[in-house]
Amino acid sequence: MLTEVQAICLVAMVFIVVFLLGAIKNRRLMRAYACAIRDQLAPYCTRVGFRPFGISGFRARCLGKRSEPFEKIEIAVALVDRENLLHYPLSLVTKDYDRITCWSFPRSPMPEHLEIVPKADEQRYRDEFAKKSLAEVAAEDPELASFAFFSSDAGFVRSILSNSDIRKCLAALGRSLKRLSFDREEGYIQLLGILKRDLLRWQLALARHCAFQLAGS
Repeated sequence: MLTEVQAICLVAMVFIVVFLLGAIKNRRLMRAYACAIRDQLAPYCTRVGFRPFGISGFRARCLGKRSEPFEKIEIAVALVDRENLLHYPLSLVTKDYDRITCWSFPRSPMPEHLEIVPKADEQRYRDEFAKKSLAEVAAEDPELASFAFFSSDAGFVRSILSNSDIRKCLAALGRSLKRLSFDREEGYIQLLGILKRDLLRWQLALARHCAFQLAGS
C-alpha cells in the first residue's frame, strides 16, 4: 500500500513526465510546421518571419514579392495542451485539435463576400450569413459536395470554383477545412482549419491560389 506522501509524489511525477513529453512534442511540431511554412512560401516571398508563443504555437508573416498577387500572408498556429495531463481525457469530449488560421491579403480588391464551410457545420453559421445577406449557392462539382457555399453573388462563387487548383485543394482538405472566408470589408481571405503535417501544404496552397484567382478574375 502506498502512503499518502508516496501517492502524492507519484501523481506529481506523472504530471512532470507528461509535461516534459508534451512540451517536447509541441516543440518538435512547431519546428516542423515552421520549416514547412518557410520552405513552401519562401519562393514567393521577400521575407518569412516567425514569432513563437512559448510551446503553444507561433505566428508567421510572409511578405509577397512584387510579382505575387498577395501583399502578405499571415499564419497563426495554435497547438493543443499536450503538456497538460487533463488535456488527454478532456480531448475525448472536446475533440480538441491543433489549429491553423491563415490570412491572405490579395493585391486585387475583393468584389464580393464569399463563405465556404463544411455542410456538417453550416447550421452554426446560417444566422451570421443571413445578417450579411449571403445566400447559399449550389456547387456543381460532386467532389465539393461536402461544402456549403454562401455569397452575395453566385457569379463570384462560380468564378472562384472555376480555378481547378482551388477545387483540388478543397477536395483534398475536406472537413479539415473549417471555414474559408473572402471578406470584402476587411480585404483578406481567411482560412480556418485542423492542422496536420499532411494538410499544411494544401492549406498554404489554397491561400495562394485564391489570391491568384482574384487577380485573374
